[in-house]
Amino acid sequence: MTPGDPHADSSNNQLMVLVFGPQSQTVGLDRLPVACGSLPISASDLMKQIATQHPQLEPSLGVSRLAVNHEFAEDNMLIGQDVEVALVGLISGG
Repeated sequence: MTPGDPHADSSNNQLMVLVFGPQSQTVGLDRLPVACGSLPISASDLMKQIATQHPQLEPSLGVSRLAVNHEFAEDNMLIGQDVEVALVGLISGG
């Protein structure tokens, strides 16, 4: 893996979570490093880790979902290594 790769880093059980739009502006990054303790991790537990490790995003997490490999993840979905994880915030449009 290369630095900034949006996949799991198996050496320290960290996932890089892609972020977009206002959430990206809030944290000043387009990828969030999230320490997971152990992998796989459930989508709901990953959201809790994001809230804990990046508290400035907490106000927007209630209207956000995780996507894994371009598919929205259910809360109980297990997320492991070698996947693309994205935090998808509130989307509006018409």
